[in-house]
Amino acid sequence: MPELRPNEIALMFSGGIDSTATAAMLAERYDRVHLVTYKNGYGHYYHHRTAHRVRELNRKLGDRFSYTLISTKSYFDEIL
Repeated sequence: MPELRPNEIALMFSGGIDSTATAAMLAERYDRVHLVTYKNGYGHYYHHRTAHRVRELNRKLGDRFSYTLISTKSYFDEIL
């Protein structure tokens, strides 16, 4: 998980319309937006598209976004 400094915020990010729009709005208010995606090994298989969306945001809105992909598969394997 990213460590936040003053005037930074973290957002759960799928790369879809809602989280992308939210990231753009947050970039208007915060100096840095940390985008976090969980990879659980089930369902969502398009993480390369999510990373591509982060690159698009940085290109169009300035280098204001960081991206972290966190594996949660071991947690899901334990509880499922």
